[in-house]
Amino acid sequence: MKAKRSSKSSSSQRKEGITYESNIGLSGVLDIPLDCSTASSSMNIQVQEPDNFKLVYFDVETTGLSNSDQICQIAAYDGVHEFSVYSVPTVAMKSKASAKTGLTVKRGELYLHSKKLDTVSRKKMLEDFLCFLESLKGTDESNTKIILIGHNVLRFDAKKIKQLAEEFNLYDNFCNIVYGYTDTLNIFKKLLPERKKKKLSYSEEAMVKEYLLFQNTDKLHDALEDIIVLKKLVEVLEISDKLIIENCDSISSIREKHINKIITLKNKNSLLCLKGKISPNFISKMAKEGIDLEKLKEAYKKDQKDGIKILLSMSVNNKVRVTSSQKCIDIVQEIIKKML
Repeated sequence: MKAKRSSKSSSSQRKEGITYESNIGLSGVLDIPLDCSTASSSMNIQVQEPDNFKLVYFDVETTGLSNSDQICQIAAYDGVHEFSVYSVPTVAMKSKASAKTGLTVKRGELYLHSKKLDTVSRKKMLEDFLCFLESLKGTDESNTKIILIGHNVLRFDAKKIKQLAEEFNLYDNFCNIVYGYTDTLNIFKKLLPERKKKKLSYSEEAMVKEYLLFQNTDKLHDALEDIIVLKKLVEVLEISDKLIIENCDSISSIREKHINKIITLKNKNSLLCLKGKISPNFISKMAKEGIDLEKLKEAYKKDQKDGIKILLSMSVNNKVRVTSSQKCIDIVQEIIKKML
């Protein structure tokens, strides 16, 4: 089944990067770049929007939860076709992961409980996964891309699959096939806010026990079983393909968020000299808005009276950029004045 992009889809309307409104008429301080060098080449690439999407449920099992842990199973399911491949990891299986999944490594072989599994190399596992996804796109000439659907996929699975693909120089291939990810955890939180009020879990297991009363949960934490059950859960909750597409995070937007996060951290580190003089929240807000120490100094040099005020209080998307508080502005201005 292929789902066409809705003209109202939020993902189609999601803008790349931070777009600032023009502020014509303000002083020369506005010559200072507002995006704090976020104009990375990768952020300015115009990605062609797909004509159609193929929705595929996806999960991985790993040796643990750390950055150094590896994928040992990849599974995918589109409602008709199933894919599941195992690989023997080259790092040790953590005891907690083994207890959860039933996977163990003995003498270089992978076992599920006491059953020895057929395995392929880690590279072949990824190549087979990409071939499976490519086969689901069909043979028509339309620009069709895959949306991978999973539970908590953005915080974990997406990062692990990217790590694996980059290790074998296959990430470009992956991006040519996959448009992005939809995280059912985020959808469940939006649709069922009362669970948070009642302090109920949004984990797949907890949701299955409540909404799929006759579903056996003994086999959960096998990647293929997890996604088959997840699809049933999505259907029971009447989550439409349109909603899944609208809640998709494209790979380009994920990359962009990562770049912005790095730049924000860099800005924040440059502002640490202000710690103790202004609040941590104020520092964080400036950093997120693309302001570092050098930009504060540059604004002051351009206009000693109003430079910092313009920089901090200017309108960005009809909102005050950082603060309009004259007291806060005066404090920052005095600090920068003493530095110069």
